[in-house]
This record gives sequence, C-alpha cells and structure tokens, in this order.
Amino acid sequence: MVLSLQIGTDVRATAGSLELIVDVGGELDKAALASLGLAKWRVAKEPLVAAGLSRSSVCSGPVESRLAVPIEPGVVSGAFVHFDPNARRKADKPNVDTATAETYTLVRVRQGDTKRGPGITYVVCAADPKVGGHRA
Repeated sequence: MVLSLQIGTDVRATAGSLELIVDVGGELDKAALASLGLAKWRVAKEPLVAAGLSRSSVCSGPVESRLAVPIEPGVVSGAFVHFDPNARRKADKPNVDTATAETYTLVRVRQGDTKRGPGITYVVCAADPKVGGHRA
C-alpha cells in the first residue's frame, strides 16, 4: 500500500515556481536517533521504501524525484510525497531489511538544488513484527 502525505509551501508574495526534490537515504546521528526514541536503530542496508513527488494524491499515479510546483501570490501551494514500501518487490529485488526490526530509511523532501536548504525529513522505520506495517 502506498502512503501519500500532502506538503505545502509557505505563502509567497510573487508568482513563480518552486522546485521540490526527494532524496532517499542518509543517516541520523546518535543524538537525533536517541531524541526520537530510536537509539539502538541502524540504517537499513536497502531502502525500506521508494519515494516520489506528484501534484496528485492518487497513489497509483506517476511520481517524480523532482517536481516544479507553480506558486500563486498569497496562496499556499502543495504537492504530495508518496511512500511505496513494495517498490523493491515490484522491481523483483529482495527487500532485505523490511523483516528486520530496528532499521530505518530517511526520506528528505527539499527545496531546490541545495543539500541543506529548507525541507522536511521523514524517518521510515521497519515493520514491527508484533503489529505489522511501517512506523513513521
């Protein structure tokens, strides 16, 4: 099942376009993991999810790793980030870590080409064998 979350821009005074980019991967430092209650967790060997962006909430539609979002003055513009935990199975690749507890994958949605620019980071955690599904 694909999970879609809506994200919004801040209100802008002028019209234009904003480029959003989604990156999968990376690692949190020990302090960040501890602050989230994930002190013993480690990065998954293979990403737990694939992620993409679109202007639609439709989960089965096409997604992009880069998306231009039109901006209208005085209006909050939005997009959707889609998380697909089954993408690796669809690509006929073994999903090594999805059954391994205490692993995570980072998904970062950022503005423009700067690695440290404005954005949001999601920590996607492996399924808990006791309850099934993904934790976020």
